[in-house]
Amino acid sequence: MTDHYFGVGYDSARNTELGDDTTKYHRQWFLIKPILLRRVASDLFVGALFDLNQTIATDLNPQMAMDPYVLEDGTSNSNFGAGPVLRFDSRDFPQNAARGVLLQASYAAYATSNAELDGYQIFDLDYRQYLPIVREGSVLAWSVRTRMASGDVPWGELGMLGSPFDLRGYRWGRYRQRTIAYAMAEYRFTFSAGATPAGRAALSRHGLVGWLGAGTLGADIGSLEGVLPNIGAGYRFAVQGRLNARIDVGVGRESQAVYFNFTEAF
Repeated sequence: MTDHYFGVGYDSARNTELGDDTTKYHRQWFLIKPILLRRVASDLFVGALFDLNQTIATDLNPQMAMDPYVLEDGTSNSNFGAGPVLRFDSRDFPQNAARGVLLQASYAAYATSNAELDGYQIFDLDYRQYLPIVREGSVLAWSVRTRMASGDVPWGELGMLGSPFDLRGYRWGRYRQRTIAYAMAEYRFTFSAGATPAGRAALSRHGLVGWLGAGTLGADIGSLEGVLPNIGAGYRFAVQGRLNARIDVGVGRESQAVYFNFTEAF
């Protein structure tokens, strides 16, 4: 697909103008990342992840062709990593939780096909919580996540903000660095549809959400730079049971985007 590369770090992302001669290139990419888990207690799981990915960049614009990270890492990298995963998961329905907690920590060591690179490591910590408030169908959810990489990380495998699952409203991949972190809170409201025969409130297929969040990035956890604010709202339609189709409109700093997807962002 056609993609855009703005360099590495907060300053490069802010100061590089989108355009054919500054950011555009062609990206061929794949990712296979199974996670195998075994339950060892009621809500506690242990296991391992395996990650095979590849990035090939062609049709580079002149600015990207001179980028120091691209020159150092090359335009074709295949990487394989593996490592342990520890997960606590008490969510009632992972695809659209209304209550419970997810806390997951993972570590993976990677080897890369580029003989000039010595490999790299990634530590990922993901925390999410869901709290029903007022009535059924009214949920406050929040998420905090950090991804920290060390070693010779290829530019294509740096942490990136702005996906449909974190700071919705930024171009995915514009902000990339070794370490990324973000936090967001989202209120989810499903409209009522009368009552069930048992006298409980029935929920319709329609709902709304609104969220606030912010992210940051840096070379390591001690040198984070810049704050990326994020706000947005969305519409939900229950396609089947609690499985939702979603349309989100997100706004960031000098940026906005519209998303259509299935399942919730987190």
